[in-house]
Amino acid sequence: MELVGEGVTVWRPVEAGRREDGLFRILSSPLDETETWMFPPGSVVRCEEKTFFGGSKGLAACERIS
Repeated sequence: MELVGEGVTVWRPVEAGRREDGLFRILSSPLDETETWMFPPGSVVRCEEKTFFGGSKGLAACERIS
């Protein structure tokens, strides 16, 4: 999950459940109350594969679905 308002790009791993339609529901919550996530806990999001700093790959939430 991308954090907002950090001044630099910061990503945080989160727990999400895959739904039958291929979307994901964000299950975890910020551990630090000062963090602001791009999408709040409970959101249904579309994810895409992303290459992170250092070359690791994973899914990143890219769009909130209403």
